[in-house]
Amino acid sequence: LFRSGRWLFEAVQKDRRGFEEGTALAVKILCNIFCTRHASKFLSVYLASFYECLSETLRKDGRVLISTIMHSQKLLDYELQGHRVLAPHFLHAIVRIVTKRTPNFEHIERLERVREACLHILGGLVSLPNHFADCKFALPTPPKPEGKRTRRGSTAADAVGDGDVLYAPTYSAVKPHLAAVLLEALKSETHEANLVLLLNLVYAYMCEDLDYGSAFAKDAIAQILRKTTTHSAWPSSVSLLALKILDRKSVV
Repeated sequence: LFRSGRWLFEAVQKDRRGFEEGTALAVKILCNIFCTRHASKFLSVYLASFYECLSETLRKDGRVLISTIMHSQKLLDYELQGHRVLAPHFLHAIVRIVTKRTPNFEHIERLERVREACLHILGGLVSLPNHFADCKFALPTPPKPEGKRTRRGSTAADAVGDGDVLYAPTYSAVKPHLAAVLLEALKSETHEANLVLLLNLVYAYMCEDLDYGSAFAKDAIAQILRKTTTHSAWPSSVSLLALKILDRKSVV
């Protein structure tokens, strides 16, 4: 970072049109540095520059966004100093991908791999609302055109509003968005390995939500039962795991 960090940060932040492949490569290199050397004590100026870069690239589309998601999927696991500042930006990007509000990126990366990366990142977010409760979780929002209002619904489609802005001022307010994304993924995911990861995430969030009386558990159980009783909806191994999770949930 001392030798080449400034060039890498500059390559990301300049965001020059027509240089998306170079920007995506710079993001990949930065993520690899901070993830593989996570035990190192990075200078605050490097961490701040890195987080600023990711906060920008997670709001992009195409190659730059996919490179960020794919190469930062384990970043939250390493608990770098100040890493939770990225939580709102990660959630915003995941919501846009799950609700297909980003341009088609199948020519960049296999769709199931991108969804897998999103699920890994989501695993680092599901416990945060209960832990941080009323702490601020607001994204910087661009000015909205006059007369437009941001939707605040609890479905995955409403998780971002007009102007592609996620509305969640506190960590507690993130819960409907997490629930909506998990339910949307339950409905649409087809890849076996991703389904195994997703079902475990759903169970973890059921446990997180146990004392708050939301409808998430009811909706998730109904979705799981529909999938397990529909012929060929899920592979038999996934259906078996789903039934085991329902059995575990029944004794919680």
